[in-house]
Amino acid sequence: MAITADSLVRDVLDQHPTTGAIFIQQGALFRNVPGQLYAVYDSDLTVEAFAARNDISADRLLSRLIATADADELARRTHAQDTAHQGSRAAPRMIAGSDIGYTSGHREPSDVDVRSVVSVQNSRGPI
Repeated sequence: MAITADSLVRDVLDQHPTTGAIFIQQGALFRNVPGQLYAVYDSDLTVEAFAARNDISADRLLSRLIATADADELARRTHAQDTAHQGSRAAPRMIAGSDIGYTSGHREPSDVDVRSVVSVQNSRGPI
């Protein structure tokens, strides 16, 4: 699926979930309607209409979306080739843009000294 200004936002997100970060960074995907409790999500919202609603350049938004989608597709193809060459021993790769958030860089430490809190406090005494 080629991403154009007339592409529906929901179709772009369905085909390329990693573009969600781009949309979130650029503005709101919903409208607040006075008198309604919940936000309204327009199912027919196009990329161009999203850009106009959030007062951003449609061309710049399109270039970011296309670049993210291309990187996602390249990562998928590379992973498929690695899996084909290495068989079932292939290590999983992260797809570009999928590690969003502050926990993305978290790794379990390998040399953690596990001791009881009570034993540590008893050894130190009152502070």
